[in-house]
Amino acid sequence: MKRTMIITVSGILLLFLSAWGQEGVTKNENDSKDKLKIYTTIYPFQYFTERIGGEHISTENIVPPGSDAHSIEMTTKEMVNLAEGDAFIHSFRNRP
Repeated sequence: MKRTMIITVSGILLLFLSAWGQEGVTKNENDSKDKLKIYTTIYPFQYFTERIGGEHISTENIVPPGSDAHSIEMTTKEMVNLAEGDAFIHSFRNRP
């Protein structure tokens, strides 16, 4: 479990560092097009993603408040928005 968390956090940091190093991205804080759009599944992921990315990202949780993350049903429009996002942070259990 600890190893998985270290790998996940390292991957997220690598994602942000590589995104900030891209050339050609304009720096306009008022324009949300310049921010990375990151989708998450549960609030704790959204919370730490916002803390790491700060003003450079925009996060959205795909699970509505009070809902169970295991029983959500996404619309086609939500799936398209998720596919067009810059990152998707989720957790899964790898069972042997």
